Amino acid sequence: NQRIRKAGGVILVSSQIAVSYRAPDSLTDLLKRRWIDGMWAILPFRFTRTCPIRLRHTIPLFFVLALLVAPKWIGAAYLSLNLGISFFLSAREKNWRFAPLLPVVYGGSHLAYGLGSWWGVVRLLISR
Repeated sequence: NQRIRKAGGVILVSSQIAVSYRAPDSLTDLLKRRWIDGMWAILPFRFTRTCPIRLRHTIPLFFVLALLVAPKWIGAAYLSLNLGISFFLSAREKNWRFAPLLPVVYGGSHLAYGLGSWWGVVRLLISR
């Protein structure tokens, strides 16, 4: 959308368009999807001179880098936030079944997206 608008195009929103979404069947499928999402957050730089993404798309990339630079501090801070948010959401929804799984899903998603982004950086560097 961002590149279309910058090129002078417009985005059409229509209530007649139907979209279906299929959630991943397993944690492995989710992590694969997040890896691909992270990789494709970076690869569009190959095709344009303008910045094709928002800053928020790079946060997992820098999170992975921060884990390498300061694993104890960043890891402890992230784990605390992850557990706190997982607890909060479980309490808000009054559903404790998923409380032990949420930190794994969040952590896995963020790591997979960040590592996929780094793989995208590697692919960009190799292709130049």
